[in-house]
Amino acid sequence: MSIINNANPGSSVEALYAVDRVITKFSQNDKNKGKYLPLDTLMSLVAPNSLFTGTERLENGDFKRLNPENKVKEAIEFWGKTELWELKSQGVRSKFLLDNTRELPKRLLKSIARKDFDILKGNGIEPFLRFVIFFLCVDEVTFVGLKPLDRQKAGELVASLINSDAVVNAMSLNTNERHIFFAYAHMMGFLEQVGKKQYFVDPTRAIKVFLPQVFENSNELFFDGFLNKLNHCLPVFDEGKYRELVEQQMILDTTHWPAEKGVKLSASLSIAIERLTQERIITCSLASDSAIRYSLTLPNGQEKMISTIQFLGGKS
Repeated sequence: MSIINNANPGSSVEALYAVDRVITKFSQNDKNKGKYLPLDTLMSLVAPNSLFTGTERLENGDFKRLNPENKVKEAIEFWGKTELWELKSQGVRSKFLLDNTRELPKRLLKSIARKDFDILKGNGIEPFLRFVIFFLCVDEVTFVGLKPLDRQKAGELVASLINSDAVVNAMSLNTNERHIFFAYAHMMGFLEQVGKKQYFVDPTRAIKVFLPQVFENSNELFFDGFLNKLNHCLPVFDEGKYRELVEQQMILDTTHWPAEKGVKLSASLSIAIERLTQERIITCSLASDSAIRYSLTLPNGQEKMISTIQFLGGKS
C-alpha cells in the first residue's frame, strides 16, 4: 500500500529515522562487526509512544497516538525490502559500515533508484513518485513561477490537472496523505521550504546525489547525454521514461510547462542546474558544434542556452 497514506506500511518518517539511527549505531560499533541486530532487540529499543502521532483527534483535542510497535515493525519490513539495510531472518544491519542517519535522505533516494517500478499500476512507492513527477512538471510552483506549494495548492493542482483514471489507484492526494508526501519529498531533496508549510519544487539536492554516478566515466558531457544518464539513475526528470508516462497519460492540461521538448527545460530542472552552477559543483557552456541546445527557464524571464555540462566535483 502507498507510503504516503498514514495507515500503510512505510508511511512513518519518524519511525524510519528512529529505526535507522539504532541500526547504524549498532553496525558502527566494532564489537558488532559482522553481526546482525536481532529484530526483537531492535523493536524493544525503538518504541517511544511520543514519536508516532496520527491525524485523528481525541475528544480532548489531542492527536491520537498510533501503535508504535506496528509503525516500527512496518518501517523495518518495508524499507528493509528496498535494501536500505541488510534484512535477514537473524536480524538487520547497515549495508555499508559508513552508513549514518545524517545521510539517510541520500541513502533512501539511492535505494529507491535501484528499483524498477510499474509507475501507473504500483501502489507502494509509486504514488509518491507519481506526485513528485507531477509537481516537477509544473513551472508555477518553482522559484520561477513564485507560487509556493502548500497542502491546499497541492490538492487543487492534482484535482484540476490529473486524470485519475489513468492509474489503477486514484490520484487524489487526500488530506491525510499530503503531510507525508511533503515530508518525504522535502527529505529526499525534491522540495525546498520557503515558509511555514510552504515549498518550492526544486530537485537540486536530489540531483546532486546522482552526479558522481552520472559523471563516473567522464567529467564532461553533452547535455542530452547528461540528461540520459541522470534519468538512467532515476527517470523522473525531463525526458525520463517515468516522466513521459505521467505527462502523456496522467496530466489533463500540459500548458503549465514548456511544450518544446528537447529544447526548453522545465523550470524545476533549470533551477537545479543553475543552483548547481552557482555552487560550483558543475559548469555549463554553449559549444559551437552542439547539435542540440537546451534553454534554461530561469526567474525574471531570464533564459540561458547550454549544450555541455562539466562536473567540478563536490560532495553529493
